[in-house]
Amino acid sequence: MNQQASTVNRQLSIGILGGAFDPVHNGHLEMARAAMEEGGLDRVLFIPAAVSPFKTGGPVAAGSDRLEMLSRAIAGCPDYEISKIELDRNKISYTIETIRELGKEYGPEAELFLIIGMDNLLSIAGWRDIEILTERCSFIIITRPEFEMGELRGENKYWADKIMESGRGCIISRELPVSSTDIRQAIREGKDISRWVPEPVRFYIMEKGLYRT
Repeated sequence: MNQQASTVNRQLSIGILGGAFDPVHNGHLEMARAAMEEGGLDRVLFIPAAVSPFKTGGPVAAGSDRLEMLSRAIAGCPDYEISKIELDRNKISYTIETIRELGKEYGPEAELFLIIGMDNLLSIAGWRDIEILTERCSFIIITRPEFEMGELRGENKYWADKIMESGRGCIISRELPVSSTDIRQAIREGKDISRWVPEPVRFYIMEKGLYRT
């Protein structure tokens, strides 16, 4: 009985993996898998952005296409879900606004974890309400081959150190050599992308003629 009650009352751990997913690729899926395995998460929410505050212009593919590619990429993975929270907002996607909305949706019983690439730390001081964000959620930071913690300077280093020293951050080492930018370029050049994206995603891109120009 005690074991049952403990299971029922255990805090829900939800990982939040945001981005343009333009297109979603195997690197994104590896980030989610690493966070689930080493971060002890119950589920991962993939949240495609409408407009990023750190990128000029919007995503190349429409929101409906990016949602469909995500759906195909995570099909058969019951612990992965997609949230349209930022696409429905249809404006610049500030992480703190998303965290506040998810906090209301899941309630105090849920613990929220932001899953980010280590390169995101290079601009973390510029995130809106970063001081509140670091209090409202924890961080799972996935390393990338081209980035080292020693590259952090100034306020970005201050906030990265604060996250780690407060116990609200963990670093997971993974090789993530692919990017959506590289994939879009490869498609424009007529190159094979099958090693970078799940086959259902590759088929959808080819079928719809995405990223050709």
